[in-house]
Amino acid sequence: MLVISMFGTKKTKRNAAKTKQLSANLVSTNMLYLMDYFGSNSGNNGAKDKLTYDYSNGEVLHVPTLDLSKWVYECEVKTIVQTGDSDTFFCDIKNVQIDRDIDITDGIDLTVFDPVVYSGQYHSIGKNLGKIGDYLKKD
Repeated sequence: MLVISMFGTKKTKRNAAKTKQLSANLVSTNMLYLMDYFGSNSGNNGAKDKLTYDYSNGEVLHVPTLDLSKWVYECEVKTIVQTGDSDTFFCDIKNVQIDRDIDITDGIDLTVFDPVVYSGQYHSIGKNLGKIGDYLKKD
């Protein structure tokens, strides 16, 4: 299950509530310019077409997926909880698309995906620190 919270009157929020489907596209640093554009411009004011970008339809659901994204979830909305101006969408993951050039056979190293984290400002993940058990004291 994937849980996503959306604030305000975003067109994306209305579409997800209406269709009961959404996609969640991982933002990598190479596509930060596009996410900043999307986040700074409202779809309520017309198409977001001042920048060129490629998108496709989901492989399983009828949802838009950004071709630049290295990791995409296609989700079916099961429950929506409203809290003030925010809606929280509880979603079943119906499909995951991962860039074919990224090897995940030995686990997922997020640094390879080079994700952007937003917490009032944009941040990136710097390094892989290991896995569970790597820091246990061994006698």
